[in-house]
Amino acid sequence: MTPTTLFADWVKKTSQVHSVKVLPGAHRSQESGMNKSVALRIDGDKTELLPSDFSPNWFSGVSILKLTEEDVAPLLRNDETRTRALAALVAAIPSEMADADVEVGPLLEHDDEMRDTAAWQFGFDAPSCCVGLYSAVQQCGSEGIERRHNVYYLVCKAGGGVAAQTFHSRFCAGLADGKSLDELMRKGGNPGLDALRRVSESARRNRGRMLVAAVKALGIYAVDTIGDSASVRGSNDRLAIPSVDVSMNTLRKLEDERTSVWQYTCGCVDASISQGLVCASNPSEGFVLFTTQSGDMNIKLRNGSLRAKRDIMLLCVFITPLEMLAHLRRRY
Repeated sequence: MTPTTLFADWVKKTSQVHSVKVLPGAHRSQESGMNKSVALRIDGDKTELLPSDFSPNWFSGVSILKLTEEDVAPLLRNDETRTRALAALVAAIPSEMADADVEVGPLLEHDDEMRDTAAWQFGFDAPSCCVGLYSAVQQCGSEGIERRHNVYYLVCKAGGGVAAQTFHSRFCAGLADGKSLDELMRKGGNPGLDALRRVSESARRNRGRMLVAAVKALGIYAVDTIGDSASVRGSNDRLAIPSVDVSMNTLRKLEDERTSVWQYTCGCVDASISQGLVCASNPSEGFVLFTTQSGDMNIKLRNGSLRAKRDIMLLCVFITPLEMLAHLRRRY
């Protein structure tokens, strides 16, 4: 389905949505049936919403750590070191796709302080997940004496696992009962506002733990981490502090509207709640990372639809996978 036909399809649903933004490259996936690159604004009191318009991969996304050449050089010295590093990386990341006994991600349930009620396993929760070492060639230096340099990134793409699945089940059940978003997301509702906050963090925490496991497997230790404040009491789990962290399939209430309006991003990045900008169509082909002209990746971009100035010039950095890509199709 092309952007034009996809937009025409949503025009028929204008009574259900406040507005729809069909972005360049928008389509409906033949594999999953989900919309891609479509942003919806939905009135909070609207009912008769279709569960099929919402992806089960709630708040899935991409986290990126920038590495130094000193970190990566020992791993790429020769074929033997590459093969050994790849094997270590593969062994470090569990996958629901490979092992039926693996259950990835935290529970949606939490205690009074929004902490986990049980320990959980990080890992791949969908076929599109990956963890891998990627490289790019960037122009660096002051004006007039710029040089091309190899730069390296550890990239993790994954979702929230059990929490996202449970949230989706309760969310769709509520829609099937004819409830509006305001009814579903109110405090004390089902799934409720606390569950939305919980699932919004689950994917980020899963990726953060995977990045910690990946750098340990690769023998890289000069990486900043932070304690997982939402983990079960007494836990020593830590999260990597990523250079870039973006979320897709997000749902949030817009604060600057006169009435209750919710925004849902279908298969596209919600830049307002993300740290940086990155996109990909296929992890095995690489990612596109956006930076400022000075190379800063920690950018906040608000486009015209969000009533903000677009006064920042962005550069595209094409990040391509090295042989150490631990992608599911290569692994299994």
